[in-house]
Amino acid sequence: MKNILNKVLGYWKNEASIIDKVIHIANIPEIKQGKSTLKIELGLKGDIVLAITNSNKEKHCDVLIGIMPELIQANPGFKLIIVGSLDQEESIKAKIKELELGKSIFFSTNLDNVELYKLMKASDMLVLNDSLGFNQDRLRQAMKVGVPIIASNIDAYSKFITNDVNGLLVDIGDKNKLVMNIIKLWNNRMIANDFIVNAQEAISNS
Repeated sequence: MKNILNKVLGYWKNEASIIDKVIHIANIPEIKQGKSTLKIELGLKGDIVLAITNSNKEKHCDVLIGIMPELIQANPGFKLIIVGSLDQEESIKAKIKELELGKSIFFSTNLDNVELYKLMKASDMLVLNDSLGFNQDRLRQAMKVGVPIIASNIDAYSKFITNDVNGLLVDIGDKNKLVMNIIKLWNNRMIANDFIVNAQEAISNS
């Protein structure tokens, strides 16, 4: 597979979206490469916080962007990659510039499903902090692929994620807890790995 660096880091396009249809869990291919190998293949550096969005109308991407200075203070290696369609491009770009985060926040262009799964597995965690649960299918895919997950404490996600067992749940609007949980996963790789194993077991039995 070609290196997707030019599809991820530093690029912004209005049409940025995940173009492939969501596929059934049973049909997700096994990603055999490990995280380190995938980071090299995809041209990624740092500790990757991956976010997937359909839009930013409810400001969940703004929340992630807003907490990045605090995260970087704890770990300068944090990088936020946002995959999916975004509204209000100019205001988001202005906020990133205001916070001087141009070297720490990146946006994808179109990824097919296999590229997305590789990006998931290469990431250090996936954060789904929206309030509507539109990414329930992507959550389930991530559980199978193998990435530690932080999700909003809403029915769409809590039906799959049990807090502190196979992932972490955060109440909507609790920015402090979101920061704490991101740092928790970064600090404790054993917990992160346990979440991956437990999530894969849970999704295989669902």
